[in-house]
Order: sequence, then C-alpha cells, then structure tokens
Amino acid sequence: MTRPRAGTATLLATAALLAAGAPAPAQPLDGTEAPETAGEAAGEAADADALGGADQGLPQSALALVSAVYSGHSLRLVDGREVVLPHVMPPGADRYRPLEDRRFDRRATEALADLVLARQVRIDLAPIARDRRGRLRARLALVEGAVAGAEDVALTLVRHGMLRVMPEPGAEPGRIAALLAAEDDARTARRGFWRRYFKVRRAEPYDGETDRFQ
Repeated sequence: MTRPRAGTATLLATAALLAAGAPAPAQPLDGTEAPETAGEAAGEAADADALGGADQGLPQSALALVSAVYSGHSLRLVDGREVVLPHVMPPGADRYRPLEDRRFDRRATEALADLVLARQVRIDLAPIARDRRGRLRARLALVEGAVAGAEDVALTLVRHGMLRVMPEPGAEPGRIAALLAAEDDARTARRGFWRRYFKVRRAEPYDGETDRFQ
C-alpha cells in the first residue's frame, strides 16, 4: 500500500472534487480533530447504544464520495456527514499523556487518505449507527479503482499495521474475528506500526503511565 506525501493527496483531491462540482475538502490531513483515546471511543458507542441505537431514517447502505480525512479512522463525505470506522483505532494520545510525536497519527491519516480521499465508497452502517459526536459508525469499501470489490477499508488498514483492533459495544462476533485475524497477521509480520509503536503487553499488573494496550 503506497502512501501519499503530505499535501500532494490533498491538492489532487481538491482539484478532482472541484472539477466534479463537489465542495472542496475542509482541513483534510491536518490533524485538527482531537485524537480519541480508546476509552472515549468505547464510551461513545455505549452512549449511542443507550440513546436508542441505529437511526431509523438512515439507509443501512449507501454510496458516497469522501471529501476529507481527519484521522486514521475518521473522515467526511461531500454532503457534510462525518464517518468513523468502528472497532479500530489509530495511534493516539493516552488518557494521561498527550501525543507529542505526531508522525505516527499523521502516517495513519495519510494511509486512510491514500485509500479513500476523493473516491466513491460504499457505506454500511453499524448496528449502533452514530457515536455521541453524531458521526456515522460504518464499514467502508471502495467501489471504483483497482481494488474495487476487495476487502473493506478497515480490514485493509489493520492488515497493513496502520490501525489496531478495539472492540466496542454492539460488535458483531464475526466482524471482530475478521479484524483480529488481520491484526494477528500484521503483528506476526511486524507491518506498519507493529514494528515500533503498537505492542501487546503481558497480562500482569502494569504501573506505567499508559492505560491501554498498544
């Protein structure tokens, strides 16, 4: 999986969207969205579940064009709706420690942009359709280009070591099994962030500053 140089993908995507008459991307690839912690993402899914789960007025599947990418697992569509990939997380800050080195989360953002920015995707809503920020929780798959019809976007990024798996409330067992298998493949081959950033800690008391497994 190739990765664009910072700024190049943004300019190309902007030109393509303007030529098609669609709004230009707003702040893609700039990291302005505050990084989520694992606890925040799980809490958002739980809050959405408590509020009633999936929106009745939303179609379960739809096609849309991606106009901006905010992080390794969140993006915006040309109609203004924001989408987050559930059950996965890019590198980010821990609850008690800010992320000082932005290279890792930016690389994850670029990896997602390389796949979907200015491209049409198929969106399949999760059973819990929104998080507490109002973003759509959905699986994404490309519907055009050389990799059309291949596995979905999250699986591709997990298999390349760009994201790690973090099951959230309402997860389908088969979906989590597929993601964990892809993560195991990436970890075994030491792809992407499994070379130096992601790691699995032994199941024993840990008194360090971090509060999550990565």
